[in-house]
Amino acid sequence: MNSQKKLIVVLGPTASGKTKIGVKLSAEFNGEIISADSRQVYQGMDIGSGKDLAEYNFKIFDFKRKKYRTGKIPYHLIDVVSPRQKFDLAKFQKMAFQAMEKIYQKKKIPFLVGVWFQKRLWIFFIIIHGQETLGSLEVL
Repeated sequence: MNSQKKLIVVLGPTASGKTKIGVKLSAEFNGEIISADSRQVYQGMDIGSGKDLAEYNFKIFDFKRKKYRTGKIPYHLIDVVSPRQKFDLAKFQKMAFQAMEKIYQKKKIPFLVGVWFQKRLWIFFIIIHGQETLGSLEVL
């Protein structure tokens, strides 16, 4: 991995398989997932939120070793806020960047997976962290 920080974003409509794709890519490229789903942040709201934590388990074929690898991809920003708490985009942004920094410290790649920021994802990077943050990210 070169010295530039990478962020891989998996976006799409509800129930389109984003988590499954994010898990496979994270397993293949040494990553962790940051959920960008507006409902999955809430504790105890498991029904109807698409919070299927079993999807974070993976089984992929390792072509170098010629055998399957299994494991569980670490995830962030799921079950982190009480539904009684006020929670908005600004708080999410702060938590997302904290998660990104933790992932970078482990020499891994963050995968932002969800539908929440489809129209405003890059604006949120510019407003909160300035143009220099965008300049330090490699867009893949």
